[in-house]
Amino acid sequence: MIKDRAQKRMAAKFCAAQAIVPFAEVVVRSSASLEESPVDITDIDVAGIQYGHRGAERRILFDCKTGKMSAINRALWVAGVARYVDAQEAYLILKKDAPYSHRLAANELCVHVHSELNFEKHASSVAPAYNYDCTYLDDMDVWDGMATVANGVQRLQELVQFSNMAPPLERNGPKGLRGALAILLRAAPEIDPRKPKHIFIYSLALSAFACFSAMTASDMKTIFQFDMTKEDFDRTARYYLWGGRDSYQMRRALKASIDHSGTPDSSIDLELPQWPRFLNMFRSFLDAPDLLSATPYLSKEIAFRAATGSRQEPDHRLSQMLSENKRARQFLFQMNAYLISAARLPKELQDTYESLVNSVTSDGFIAAEQSAPARTDVDRLI
Repeated sequence: MIKDRAQKRMAAKFCAAQAIVPFAEVVVRSSASLEESPVDITDIDVAGIQYGHRGAERRILFDCKTGKMSAINRALWVAGVARYVDAQEAYLILKKDAPYSHRLAANELCVHVHSELNFEKHASSVAPAYNYDCTYLDDMDVWDGMATVANGVQRLQELVQFSNMAPPLERNGPKGLRGALAILLRAAPEIDPRKPKHIFIYSLALSAFACFSAMTASDMKTIFQFDMTKEDFDRTARYYLWGGRDSYQMRRALKASIDHSGTPDSSIDLELPQWPRFLNMFRSFLDAPDLLSATPYLSKEIAFRAATGSRQEPDHRLSQMLSENKRARQFLFQMNAYLISAARLPKELQDTYESLVNSVTSDGFIAAEQSAPARTDVDRLI
């Protein structure tokens, strides 16, 4: 059970009201672990990532505490965590107001200290959408349910954990893409498109893939030339996604040596699955990388909507966002088609996800408002 739910709900809604992607209960681990089993360093109550034309442009942390404590002591801790995960700013939400001197000192560390009441007023002033039911991402029951949504199936639970914990912490887009594909391929045999919870899990995975796609496309556009030949684009993309020419050639030589020894190792890959299809998809992304940056947020909303059922105000807002971004739905469909093909998932799942997206477009919103009431507590997926 998630603690300090009301404060975390405020933080998630504050992010969503600005089209910043929220992530709750994020476990921080060392990128250079020396133990056999993962060792947790700390956890982040809520993290928000804003995607733009420079990829992951802004990271925000939220620390939520209802107990009695020194505001400045906690702010110092939050500042250290923010620096460790490369966040630009942080919020500390307390039950009651902190002394002015503590708030001023914390602000010098880019940590904004607020009481619950003051934070709500701050959020309303910064993001007018905070004042109404603007998002599905503030549903704490869904965040809470991520711990059990896989029903004990380990590979599905790993996919859920990766989708919630990797995007806010991983700063290397290509590494994140490779990780997202690898863990989806491992979980693919367990995904059943007839089970609504599995649709939610897949939608979360697609959202994580969208996060890393936005980061990767942001970097690739700096080296991409529209007059590149297909062969040049293939080679450049291949080197970039594997960390450079030397890294790729070293990996290639290692695989050749292992294969020559008579003990082939299938874990050493030299290209992503369905490589030609991946290249075509990313070539399309590079035509409008700024519009691609909206897909992490939109796909996260669609995933949560799949779990909770539709509501009028969030649907109306999503419908407007999809209408204003002329490529967002196309990009979501391309990611969906690629992931289904790469992981060899059933075509039924591809059609189901497309229906989820279409149901929040302008026409779909009207139909949903007339005939699809929101789920009750009984028939919610989580």
